[in-house]
Amino acid sequence: MLVFTQNVVASSSGGCADVKDTHFTRPFQSQGYNSKLSWHLDMQHVPRAWTVSQGQGVTIGQIDTGVFEDQNLLTGSLFYFGEFSGNRRIIRKDFSGTLSIGGWGHGTGVAGVMVAPVNNVGALTGVAYKSSLVTYRANELPALLSNASVKKFSAALKAMADRSDVRIINISMGKLKKKDRMLDAIEYAYNKGKLIFASTGYLTGEEGGVYPAKFNGFVQAVTGVQYRESDPNGFDLRIAGSNPYGSYVDFAGYVFRASDGACALVLDKKGYAPKSGIGSSYAAATTSGIAALVWSANPELTREEVVSILRRSGSYASSPSQDFGYGVIDAEKAVRLAVDAL
Repeated sequence: MLVFTQNVVASSSGGCADVKDTHFTRPFQSQGYNSKLSWHLDMQHVPRAWTVSQGQGVTIGQIDTGVFEDQNLLTGSLFYFGEFSGNRRIIRKDFSGTLSIGGWGHGTGVAGVMVAPVNNVGALTGVAYKSSLVTYRANELPALLSNASVKKFSAALKAMADRSDVRIINISMGKLKKKDRMLDAIEYAYNKGKLIFASTGYLTGEEGGVYPAKFNGFVQAVTGVQYRESDPNGFDLRIAGSNPYGSYVDFAGYVFRASDGACALVLDKKGYAPKSGIGSSYAAATTSGIAALVWSANPELTREEVVSILRRSGSYASSPSQDFGYGVIDAEKAVRLAVDAL
């Protein structure tokens, strides 16, 4: 197996550029809707995948900081917008025991990347805009800093695993050190047949990555990388920001565009203006959304078959990388492979 390691030290260090019109497209404009789509979803060919599948019939589970109450794209009538996103549902539950629902907006941003609806208010649309969402709030912050937060996370994950409607679980939170309680919950969900995606977290000195992303074999770990115009097919990946890399990483997703400093666009905790995000959380959310498109295109696929299709659709499919796994997924290729398997 070839190993790609020479470029992992390169990163974006200047932060995210201010949001500009060049950071998004309006893929539904010809149909009379002014929804925005973040550039990073275009680069992973999500709009091309929509000609085959939009996520209908699939429910994504989310363990995170919750969805902010004031973001009506996810909590109000706009979530069920018309012909595009009408036949689905969203379920929200709090396992954190705190009074503040939604925290500072992390879970809202992640959920938006996955399932934000087509709309006519100029807001962002997510990858799987016809998928349903079950979102469980496990903590105020994405970092699990105490034993109590790990306990609540584990309870939320086991409850999610018991849901027969949820096939995919996205986890964009974690802890630097391994905890047996967390591993037990991950194994429980895995043995219930769930396809689990986890963000790799962040670098802290020389130590990179968080659990549960580092529980190899049970989760698909996703990190965030740069998109460079000199490498449009993702054959020479470089890390973005402080996102980790390593042998436990399964996939990568674009979160930073080197040419102009654009970061991935995500939903803010309220309102319709997009905000920028460079973390692996949004790379994992993109991958979870693509998995929903794949399963929607062919509901008969097993979990293992979906993972195989995602791997075969990665930029490093033929030669997995020691640092970026199977690389960046081409969403269009993935859904077409799913259809071919029918």
